Amino acid sequence: MDAGVRALTAYLDETWDALLKAVEGADDRLLHWTPGPDFNSIAILLRHLAGSERWWIGEAIGGVPSHRVRDKEFRPSGRKCSARSRTPGA
Repeated sequence: MDAGVRALTAYLDETWDALLKAVEGADDRLLHWTPGPDFNSIAILLRHLAGSERWWIGEAIGGVPSHRVRDKEFRPSGRKCSARSRTPGA
């Protein structure tokens, strides 16, 4: 693996570890809370970050279709949040 790719992978892993550690003790109510209708919840932001990462690295750089529906990332899913993984199901 190229040194630049290794460095980027390490940076993304460290970033995700820090993000997921920051929300580790949060319950679903807190992860889905918003200060108002025009704001995104933590769960939605995490889902968007994961979708962005998959698109930029997998599709834009790697040529692997992500089948991403970006607008859907910003709609609450009503599902239990799995914000303890890199691909949260907000």
